[in-house]
Amino acid sequence: MLESSNSSSNTIKVIGYCSDFEKVDRIVSLLNKVQCESDLSSGISIFLYGDYFFHVGLGVGTAVTLACLEALFLNNDVKISNEELVKISERGGTSGVGINTYFNGGFIIDGGIKPNHNPHRPSSEVKPDNYPKILARCEFPNWKFCIVIPKEREEMCGVKELDFFISNCPIPKEDAYYASYLAFLGTFASVNDHDYELFCDSINDTKNTYWKKKEISENPSILKLINKLLLLGADCAGMSSFGNSIYFFYKKSESIDLFMKDSGFIFMEFNACNSGRIIC
Repeated sequence: MLESSNSSSNTIKVIGYCSDFEKVDRIVSLLNKVQCESDLSSGISIFLYGDYFFHVGLGVGTAVTLACLEALFLNNDVKISNEELVKISERGGTSGVGINTYFNGGFIIDGGIKPNHNPHRPSSEVKPDNYPKILARCEFPNWKFCIVIPKEREEMCGVKELDFFISNCPIPKEDAYYASYLAFLGTFASVNDHDYELFCDSINDTKNTYWKKKEISENPSILKLINKLLLLGADCAGMSSFGNSIYFFYKKSESIDLFMKDSGFIFMEFNACNSGRIIC
């Protein structure tokens, strides 16, 4: 949750856990830049309530950046379109999932950005000219799921992430076609039809696609954790984006419940949000 008020300077205070205060400082620098370039009269004082895990593949950086920028414009009574907000945020350089779920919520597949003959690069290295558009969206069923975050983790970002893209892109066409097939006719179709078994099958198949296998192979402990969860009774499990967060779905398993208590990992249980950000 974000709470904001007008201020003579731009500040952000996290009331809870934050995995990367340097990331918060960079958002403050962006607020200063946008305030100056947009000629906004007032700065903003922001309180972020809750726990914030950056660089673990959950889109936290995108959501917080967009929320802080939108609050800056709202507090200055300046209207700004979603497209303009995304552009100045410099987010959505590879995928539009984070920015589109911020505004719309639900389960989304987007078309990404147009390559324009440019090499494939991570979002942090790309300033997109176009806004990634939604190809398909539906409400996510009331299926509970868990997020697992290792307390000690090696983040995939910066030079390491760039080198990974350079080494592994572009992916073979047949592998891209298969991943797209799973995304639309497996994962999306099952969510739209509330077909839990098909959904779990498609998630488990997705972790074996070319790109996802390459991502997971960068951290063997992630694969070990996924296999452990499946062995204990999870219906499906996978790595979110580049990790290191793991998500899994399960209906009931005493073995998993005990594992969550004693493993030393950070476990969080959720239901999907089918609405975008709420302004009040």
